Amino acid sequence: MKVWLFLPLALAGCATQVYHPTRTRAEQERDIRICSEHGKLAEPVEPIAALNVAYECLEKKGYKRGKRRSTGG
Repeated sequence: MKVWLFLPLALAGCATQVYHPTRTRAEQERDIRICSEHGKLAEPVEPIAALNVAYECLEKKGYKRGKRRSTGG
């Protein structure tokens, strides 16, 4: 399941898809909210830096950026 990551920083035009192979939509939304807050607290003045912190947080939780690849077959 893919979820768009829209941080409050998205006003600057920064948004991308992230996905996790095993989490439910509710779990993904919770993780995105937590990581977004983490990014805003870590970098309150620099939106791009805050976005990168949020992505790093999600990647540590097992999320991948971009389109999910099909396994084929």
